[in-house]
Amino acid sequence: MKGLLLLYGECFRDGHHNSGVTDTPTSYLPQKEASLSHVAFCDAMKKKGVHMDVLIHTYPTKYEKDLRSWYTYPTTYYEKKRYPFKNSANAIASFMRIEKKIDRSYDFVLFTRLDILLKPTVHTLINPSWDKIYFFSQEFTGCEAFVCGFYEGNIPAVNPILEFIPKRFFHVLDHIDVHHTAWRKYYNLGIKELDFMVEEYYDADTYLDYNPYYKMANRPETHIHFDKGKKIDRTLFYTNKKIKCKTKKFKKF
Repeated sequence: MKGLLLLYGECFRDGHHNSGVTDTPTSYLPQKEASLSHVAFCDAMKKKGVHMDVLIHTYPTKYEKDLRSWYTYPTTYYEKKRYPFKNSANAIASFMRIEKKIDRSYDFVLFTRLDILLKPTVHTLINPSWDKIYFFSQEFTGCEAFVCGFYEGNIPAVNPILEFIPKRFFHVLDHIDVHHTAWRKYYNLGIKELDFMVEEYYDADTYLDYNPYYKMANRPETHIHFDKGKKIDRTLFYTNKKIKCKTKKFKKF
């Protein structure tokens, strides 16, 4: 079995999600720790009999030589020019043009951001034999942007930090979505085999919501899990049931 770990987005970041600061001395070690966690994940997959390759798509960095050296698995590296974007969502979407470079001979592709530190719990979480599209989790219920983790029609809003695409759904790579809207987009494309890796709600940002599976490098990590003890209720999906939950305004940096 062959798998691809596709790492996209900025690296050596310093500051909150609206910060464009990179390549600072203080950003070096957190990025190294994140990169080494990616290698550790590949090691875990190797023990499961999976040959892993890595694809990196990021902006130019003065630490490129070091970044490349940390990855001991076959790694393809692509640089992307910086352009001004209206918001971070548009910037992240621009990285998905890399889908044309993905070799379709892999058995699966796992998408995550280059600045994400994968905790050891991810090693046993990911099943390389999954035959559905898996997102990390449903978005937490504390976000005012979604109604208790849902879009209209009770379509789940997803935490897309980890997204698993098995070979049988590689046609979706032409429409790849690594945003909260991914479930809705794929569902509208006629794909019904969608699921979550975990049974709890988590926000994507580990500054706002703690989870034991990953954290964002060089960003403060909260130790409060907003929806602790609350399980995802799949009976609510695609229904007209009214959902009530408490939201919370979170302090920004």
